[in-house]
Amino acid sequence: MKRHKKTKKNLSEKIVKKLDIPEDVVFDIPRLIMMSNTEIRIENYKSILEYEADKISLSAKNMMIELFGSDFNICLITDEEVSITGTILSVNFSKLGS
Repeated sequence: MKRHKKTKKNLSEKIVKKLDIPEDVVFDIPRLIMMSNTEIRIENYKSILEYEADKISLSAKNMMIELFGSDFNICLITDEEVSITGTILSVNFSKLGS
């Protein structure tokens, strides 16, 4: 069963590369776009786990994204994207379930 999944993923990766399609679109990989340290847009997130003025935690495919800083404000939120302003001091990634 695992071998079939790995073969299927390898085939998908080859198709993506051949057709020049962005991987984040096909594989639901989170995309982060930062403007200096004052604004960040995160695409392909799953849910907001924690929202405080100095910390925001989001879940994404197989990972958690944590933002640390101050004066955080969510200025846009949709099913696929969240835009956050404030002073971003660090961004941490960890595997979900770790």
